[in-house]
Amino acid sequence: MANFLHSLTDVSRKTVLAAISLACLAIFVFLAALPTDLTTQTFLVITIYACLLLTNQWRDSMFGKVVYFSLITLLSLRYFIWRSFSTLVFEDPVSFALMILLYLAEIFGFLLFAFGLVVNIVPLNREKRQVDPDLTKLPSVDIFIPTYNEAPELLSITVAAARQIDYPEDKLNVYVLDDGGTTAKVTQADPQAREAALSRQKLIQNLCREFGAIYKTRDENIQAKAGNINEALKTTHGDLLLVLDADHVPTSDILMRTVGYFQQRDDIFLVQTPHFMINADPIERNLDTFRRMPSENEMFYRSIQRGLDFWDASFFCGSAAILRRKALEETGGLCTDTITEDAETAITLHSKGWHSVYVPRPMVAGLAPETFSGLVIQRTRWAQGMVQILILRNPLLMPNLTWAQRIGYLSSCLYWLFPIARFIFLIAPLAFLLFGLKIYNVSGTEFLVYTLPHFVGSMVYATFQFGRVRWPFIGAVYELMQSLYALPAVLSTIRNPHSPHFNVTPKGERLDKEYVSPLSSPFYVVFALNLIAFLAAVYRWEMYPGQHDVILVTGLWNFFNFITLLMALGILIERRQLRLNPRTPADVRAVLKMGEARVEGRLLDLSMGGARFRSDTYVDPSLFRLAHEGTLVVPARDDVREVTLEVRRNPGGPLDMDIKGVGLSFHASDGASFGEIVSLVHGNSERWNRYWNRNEDDPKVVDALAFLVRAGFVNSFNHIAFLIRMGAKALFRKVSFRELRKIRRKRKDMVGT
Repeated sequence: MANFLHSLTDVSRKTVLAAISLACLAIFVFLAALPTDLTTQTFLVITIYACLLLTNQWRDSMFGKVVYFSLITLLSLRYFIWRSFSTLVFEDPVSFALMILLYLAEIFGFLLFAFGLVVNIVPLNREKRQVDPDLTKLPSVDIFIPTYNEAPELLSITVAAARQIDYPEDKLNVYVLDDGGTTAKVTQADPQAREAALSRQKLIQNLCREFGAIYKTRDENIQAKAGNINEALKTTHGDLLLVLDADHVPTSDILMRTVGYFQQRDDIFLVQTPHFMINADPIERNLDTFRRMPSENEMFYRSIQRGLDFWDASFFCGSAAILRRKALEETGGLCTDTITEDAETAITLHSKGWHSVYVPRPMVAGLAPETFSGLVIQRTRWAQGMVQILILRNPLLMPNLTWAQRIGYLSSCLYWLFPIARFIFLIAPLAFLLFGLKIYNVSGTEFLVYTLPHFVGSMVYATFQFGRVRWPFIGAVYELMQSLYALPAVLSTIRNPHSPHFNVTPKGERLDKEYVSPLSSPFYVVFALNLIAFLAAVYRWEMYPGQHDVILVTGLWNFFNFITLLMALGILIERRQLRLNPRTPADVRAVLKMGEARVEGRLLDLSMGGARFRSDTYVDPSLFRLAHEGTLVVPARDDVREVTLEVRRNPGGPLDMDIKGVGLSFHASDGASFGEIVSLVHGNSERWNRYWNRNEDDPKVVDALAFLVRAGFVNSFNHIAFLIRMGAKALFRKVSFRELRKIRRKRKDMVGT
């Protein structure tokens, strides 16, 4: 089957897949609708799972995928047909209303599952067939780096890396688009704010002069990032645009690996590359899962975008992307009707007949939000923007899109309604256990032969399709953490699609001490209700013997929510984060010269601040006791030039380089030496590619769940202990509750929530 599909043209292949999918769907609906008794359903479930086990060895083949997806789809269809005609029973108006809401939330989940099957059936990997550029006809490229309030230290790394991109100098211009230094900002009435804006503007201008970038600003801060870029388009002339966020540091080969696609086809408007994050987001850091499991965005960039690319539906993600100016001229620049201008621009240009490409190689290293409040700001903006696109640029109604593009965009937009569904799943068991509302009428036997197989099938599908890029159950944690705050924002956007405003995601934050997130209160309320529901379950078990089946089902459901909430509480303690530049693993040959010593070895990790060096052979530690300064020479490798850096040995660090290695700090005396550090740390995409693909083995579901549950218990206990300590300190210092409320309100104002 795979050989047959690859022998076809892209259009024919997609047509064949569509025909096969529709035929299979018709057969599945027919089989799923056949009336059966519980015994036959039990036999069917056992047979399906036996077939899944038997075909597991072919999971990476097209045959294995088709069998897996077909069997799991049959299980889910059986469940939903039974659910639709056997469980929606009217008891009372309130129960029935909540019953329908729960049913619609389940249908929503099934729709995402079905769309996901289509989107991810044949993920495209362009890395295996890279298009090299024609060096004799290279197009000119403008690099746009929009900035608003990011730290100059952060921005300088990106600018220095952009200036080192491997491309003819006469065809490359780097522009820093400073929205923090607009005329409106530097002439505002508030003298303190005005001076801060002027001071930052001078810093950014000096930075541009030092690294050879061109400084640009504008008069007014209108239409946020999209308006900033559109203004720059008016006074620049490059054939292509490379857009980089202020914290997105490019590798030297990003243009040589992407420009060829624009030369190959004149109707390509976009080449998107992954957003690769080198630091832990607050959930990874606070649960201590960073580097143990794939990062949260890897499922999208390592799997879903590749699936979308097969259907010519991969879309612009705001940064780490190259755009064709000619295409943007058709839309007057980036679209500005929504706050996710990237996806809106992509769907608009796809509807105009332009095409996109996704290259699944990390060539830009960025920073994830460091605090939970920063994460909420970012994800709420994404949710509101995608809901805006769903309403204002409805993929089903946009002209000239292919059916696959409609499904791809619809899937991406609909996903961001998850706060509604997740909230319903959270309160559904509480409705019965606390108030006796009958919203899920099933017996214990029906639960075992219909509900449980469907739930397990969904987990099997997620592990089969995304196991290498997303641990089981961790998605539920991320969605819960976002839902309580994104829910009102999503509902507000549905009510008024033009209401959202662009909020910049904080980056490069430092946390000098541990503290409880100011956004914790709703989680305390839900957690308390969850605990009360367990007591209510015990009461109902004793008082209503005829409801044991329903009590058991909802009790198990509530227990799953309880485990997820435990992990949430653990995440809400913000750990100290003093390092501005994250340290990432490395395996780089190097020579350390310090005093009389010249030692060959390897760099074990790297950051803009320093590295850890370990020698290949035994070195007498006394050679380094007196010498604190030296040089580090890194030979040329993988298209990266040789780099020589001034280094200092970290005081008080270990000297036995055969065991732990010696800590080194980089010393940049001028812009040139700073550029050398940038080249070493960020210049080579092969290092990011190896790091990105480190998690190739699927985690065992039980092991992943056990780890997350253990982490949840430990960190939630630490959360409670932290609250007790802080409460004791407040009492000891005689801090009033009114003052505590003022502190919390101040923190809320700081995060803009």
